[in-house]
This record gives sequence, structure tokens and C-alpha cells, in this order.
Amino acid sequence: MTHDGGSSWDRVALARKIGAFALGGGDAYAVIGRVLERSPVGRSAWRRLAVRAPRLPFSLAARASDVWFLGPPRHRPDFDTVMLSANRGSTFTSRKGPCLSELGGTLVPAPAGVVWAVCPTGNMALLALSTNGGRSFPSIESVHEHGGLRQPGLVNSARIAAASARVAVLSRGAGGALLRTTDAGRHWRSVPRTVRIKGVFWLGFTTSRVGAALVQLRHRTELWRTTDGGATWHSVPIR
Repeated sequence: MTHDGGSSWDRVALARKIGAFALGGGDAYAVIGRVLERSPVGRSAWRRLAVRAPRLPFSLAARASDVWFLGPPRHRPDFDTVMLSANRGSTFTSRKGPCLSELGGTLVPAPAGVVWAVCPTGNMALLALSTNGGRSFPSIESVHEHGGLRQPGLVNSARIAAASARVAVLSRGAGGALLRTTDAGRHWRSVPRTVRIKGVFWLGFTTSRVGAALVQLRHRTELWRTTDGGATWHSVPIR
């Protein structure tokens, strides 16, 4: 664990395995066993919260004071459940989720109540978008419908990172160029000089302009960085 931005690290002894981890609003959240715990990022002061994580497969996300679980139980006909908290994980409410209950999925929150979801379906994956903090994910997904999303072809390992409420960068999961949207998914364009990518292990933003990606090229793995909201990327030497 680090409390100084990664300059130094300490080993932390835990009684059980960490099942999920997320950061948001100056807090760290961890699922240990099936119990959700919270600690300020500046020190180790873990506190058990009165909620149990869903059974597998589930994912955990956080932004500001909001926390989300995505996973079981099943909503008919075959959707999963979104558990939402607006008070740092103290209490949760449940809504129908956007993904298939048996296959899991990932939520990626952004500003202004935007939450992206990447949902595996078997071999391929679907992209869904909420504009009300994850309370609902409209079923209209066609670009021909008002407010609909244009659906790029994705596989199960697809990843998305949100720079702002409207700007996001997408890895389709099967290699090839990153895609970028500036209108919340209505249109996607290939990011220049990223076609060499064979895979993406991690993708995220720390501000609306600064982000990083750990990418696999043909013969090596590189750390890439962007300072313009994902419009361009450059390799960062690792010593």
C-alpha cells in the first residue's frame, strides 16, 4: 500500500483475499471476503461497512461520494443488479443492471452522472451508458434512435476510460486502434498512431486531460500517456 503517490510502498497483512478495489472522493474501498471496507487514502484506517458484496461475478466502482456494485442477483429476464450508494458506501439501493447476470461487467463512472458499462455477452461485449448515476441504462442503443449509442464491435476484454461526461477512450479488446468519443458515444473515431496495439491491460484518466494506458505491442509492453484527453498518446520510458 502507498500513501505518497507511489514513491514508497508497505506490505499490508490482510486476513482474507481482496475481491475488489476502488478509489473515489479521497477514500479507498476494498471487498475483503464479502465485506466492503473503507479507508481514507492518506492513511490505513479501514472501517467495515454494513453491506455484503454480491456473489461472483461482481465489480466495484467509486467516484466522489458515490459507490457502485454490479453483479447478482438476477433481474428477469437475464439482467444483473446495480447497487448504488450516494453516502460513501453506508447504505445502498438496488436497480436493474445493464449486463447479463451470469457473465459480469464493469462500470466506469464519469462526471455529471454519466456511468459507462462494458458487458460481456460470451465472445463479444456490449457498451451501455447511464446519464443518471447508474439508476438506469436505457435500452435504446442504436445511433439511429434519439440519444442512442453507436456500438463499436467489442470483445469480452474491452475497456473504456472516461475523461469527462462526454469524452471517453475505448479499447475494443481485440487489438487495433483506440477509439475516442467527444459526444458521449454518439460517434467514435480512431485515435492516431494507436493501430499497433495488440492488447490493453489498463486504461484510465486522472484528470480530464491526463490519462495513462498499459499496452501490449508486438514484441513489448509499454506505458503510454496522454495530456489532451486521449486525442494523442506517447510512450513513457520506464527505468
